[in-house]
Amino acid sequence: MLGTTIRGRYKIIKSLGRVGVCETYLAEDKYFADKLQCVVKQLNHNHNSAVLQIVRRLFDTEAKIFYKLGNHNQVQRLLAHFESNDEFYLVQEFIAGEDLTSEITPERRWSEADAVTFLEDVLEILKFVHQQNVVHRDINPQNLIRRYNDRKLVLINFSPFKGIVNLIANAYKFGSKTTTIGTDDYMGNSLQGGKPRFTRDIHAVGMIAIQGVTGLTPDKLELDDGSWREQAQVTSSLTTILEKMVSSHFRSRYQDVGEVLFDLRKLKKAQASSAAVFFKRGKQLRRLEKYPEALAYYDKGIHLNSYNFRAWFYKGNLLRKLQRNTEAIAAYDKAIQLKPDYPDSWNNRGIALWNLSRHDEAIDCFDRAIRLKSDYVEALYNKGYALRKLSRYSEAIPYYNRAIELKPDYAVAWNNLGMVLEKLQQYEEALAAYEKAAEFGPDYQAALENLKRLRERWQRLNL
Repeated sequence: MLGTTIRGRYKIIKSLGRVGVCETYLAEDKYFADKLQCVVKQLNHNHNSAVLQIVRRLFDTEAKIFYKLGNHNQVQRLLAHFESNDEFYLVQEFIAGEDLTSEITPERRWSEADAVTFLEDVLEILKFVHQQNVVHRDINPQNLIRRYNDRKLVLINFSPFKGIVNLIANAYKFGSKTTTIGTDDYMGNSLQGGKPRFTRDIHAVGMIAIQGVTGLTPDKLELDDGSWREQAQVTSSLTTILEKMVSSHFRSRYQDVGEVLFDLRKLKKAQASSAAVFFKRGKQLRRLEKYPEALAYYDKGIHLNSYNFRAWFYKGNLLRKLQRNTEAIAAYDKAIQLKPDYPDSWNNRGIALWNLSRHDEAIDCFDRAIRLKSDYVEALYNKGYALRKLSRYSEAIPYYNRAIELKPDYAVAWNNLGMVLEKLQQYEEALAAYEKAAEFGPDYQAALENLKRLRERWQRLNL
């Protein structure tokens, strides 16, 4: 199949694997100038004429159901379905990103806030899916993609056409039993076989959350005796929700995602109240310049409530003051994710990047801050400073001038402007800038030294 173009449009470029009678490929859609990538699934069958007629009827009927799912931004879309040479094909949206397995590791267990965020994100998607009367049937970390362009989770790899798959499998004589769709570790034993229920998806999402907070894969989890709780640093309230999601019998579980979301929102409200106490104490310690102690309290608050962008912002500032710049960047990233239009996050992220000698990235951050706030004096100064340090003197001047225009008594900016002008051998202008720096900062030693040095040089030059 590699290199084959199906229906004159979809060029197969890579095999993504086979499950039962379904072969999956990565393809390029030649109808688009940029060769948009998509996923093509081929349903193989034995060309039995009786089976073919039934498959053809079911194929079109069930496809109409799954087109409806494309109305949600976080659900993989079914783009096309067609029959070609008595073979049946599905064309699905290709999601560029990383699956959730990269975020679930024994080394990094989720906090309570991480788990609640995950649950809310996925259950909101499922709420829409279940409203279309569709059960995904195979929710697991590999079928949840963190999309690159907006970092949102996308649910992929739905298991449509189960009746068709079973029909073809039986015609192939793969066995007397129908083909089971789903990953056993996440499905729950009571759901294997029989009519699919919404509780199957709820069980799977609960299992992933437990995996996240414990770092243990489902095959190593002992759900019945509750020993997994010892591996998780979460409150009893969240434990109760998770245990109800993964109860061994579907009748004991939440029957609807709305019920889970209702309990999660009550939990979030309690979390926010508790976290506020930690944030308040962290703020007090931060003002006393007790940075390590303040950081510990911010971490405690974030463990309960990771939705507060200011908490992440102040955590970044604390980490930067402690010269833990790589960690600071990660904290600023979280703040930006929660509030992308807050210029201080971009500016301070730029400072942390500059401290790590990641100069171009730092300048990009200063630019983002300035675009968000054109009169942002500190960001203008920082952009000028960065350009000066990179010996891009002429480019630095407009940023210093703009900062001084907004803050005429900005002694540091006057001093830096003087250094740039001196490098460009504009000595008279540089001397005037140093004089301004000394005027507005009478105790500013660097400015006084520069002024004295350049005056002496100026006298020698005039001699």
